[in-house]
Amino acid sequence: MDHRCSKCGNRQNVHISETDPIIHSPKRRIVEEVEVVIVPEVHPIETIVKRKKIYRHVHHYPEKVIVEEEQLTENVSCSQNHQTRPPRRGWDWFL
Repeated sequence: MDHRCSKCGNRQNVHISETDPIIHSPKRRIVEEVEVVIVPEVHPIETIVKRKKIYRHVHHYPEKVIVEEEQLTENVSCSQNHQTRPPRRGWDWFL
């Protein structure tokens, strides 16, 4: 008897049939996905500048020197001896 293959339609003595499929346990394939989430973190810095002003009072004591001069006038009567003598020069008259 000629048999035709149900798959290919050829005549042959070999009959091909299919069975129910054998289902194997699934192979696992792991695909990693990375999601980068940016979290802004604020670290405030507070700088305190403390200023100090020093007012330094520098006292000056200028000195004023006052010279008071006293003048005296003397009237001297000259005798005959003094008139014949030549007049003195410079400070000699004071001596």
